[in-house]
Amino acid sequence: MSAESSGTKLPLIKIALYGPARSGKTAFKNTFLGKRSLGDYIPTEKVEVVEVVRTFFRIRSGRKIPVETYRLAIADLPSKEELLSERLANLSRCVGLLLFYDVTDPVSPQILMKMVEDEIISGGYLQNMIALSIIGTKKDLGINKDAIMIGQELADKLSKEIKSIWNYDVPHLIVSALNVEEVKIVIEVMEHILMTLSIPKDLVNKLSATAVLEGAVFPSVEPVKEEEILIKPELKRPEALAEEAMEIAKREKVIEEKYKLIPATKPWDLLKNLASKYPEIEKILLLVTTSRGEIYTAFYPGEPTLENIPIDLVDMIVAFGKSLKDVLIKEEMGDLSYAILHGTKKSVLYTRLKGGKGIIVIKTKGKPSEELIRFFTE
Repeated sequence: MSAESSGTKLPLIKIALYGPARSGKTAFKNTFLGKRSLGDYIPTEKVEVVEVVRTFFRIRSGRKIPVETYRLAIADLPSKEELLSERLANLSRCVGLLLFYDVTDPVSPQILMKMVEDEIISGGYLQNMIALSIIGTKKDLGINKDAIMIGQELADKLSKEIKSIWNYDVPHLIVSALNVEEVKIVIEVMEHILMTLSIPKDLVNKLSATAVLEGAVFPSVEPVKEEEILIKPELKRPEALAEEAMEIAKREKVIEEKYKLIPATKPWDLLKNLASKYPEIEKILLLVTTSRGEIYTAFYPGEPTLENIPIDLVDMIVAFGKSLKDVLIKEEMGDLSYAILHGTKKSVLYTRLKGGKGIIVIKTKGKPSEELIRFFTE
């Protein structure tokens, strides 16, 4: 008898499989479900969610005691850029996240790191994740030490954030996505964190990146002599050259974009709600700076499109922030809390977010109310 038919409904826990293309997400999911993965690579074109019923057990006095029976939903998220909105929409409903990369290719964890910074951290999703693990796959094909080191760098970075909230270090596990036992351990580690907010060290130690690196043998690579490198000229048809030129133009246009939109919907809704709550607000601008120096923005009013970004205003705010920082340093004033600029007609409230990576700028009609100032400064 199912849980629904008996009048009860099992709790639902949703986790996501997230990472760049060819990182083994779908193969991992298929192995977990007992399905055979196809030999040829087929990119995930849409969000695929599967659901299974599981029971979490604890070992007490040598006995296996059932603690919780629940429904586990696993979302296999596509990595294509054009599917960003679908990817983020599913992330907002997840409490667990498995971050995948390919251990045979050092470019793969670099892409994963950028995705995490641009989408998960900048979008504010990290705080929603109770359980987090980094999964290096394809160890059966041979591992690249640099790839694992980059993966560990990401694990260390995320651990600083997660430890301050949930008090555990993010596991970094190296597996074959086709190995049933290793896939099972990854899920059990995730499950244990979700249920106990602690790391099952015995399970993690079996697949930890540290253990894999210590036991791995890396073949020496002979340097290639310059005279052995042959470059053959590639002849292209005129239409192919035109297409390539268009692609280059598109990439250059992206590079020229000074600012990006915050992909998560929550910050946009927050700004709209603030404007509704405080009628003196005329305009709000949120700026978040990533560790790579990229600036993401959300604003109100206005639709969240690149064309609507108030570039001139953002330029002025960024320049103002730098000047203000110089003054604080020169006068030994410490870190900025907030600043208020009163004009004869309008005012601007400039306040720094916790962690120093973002600011909120509010333009008000006349002077801002004491309630509004307290909301942002206390």
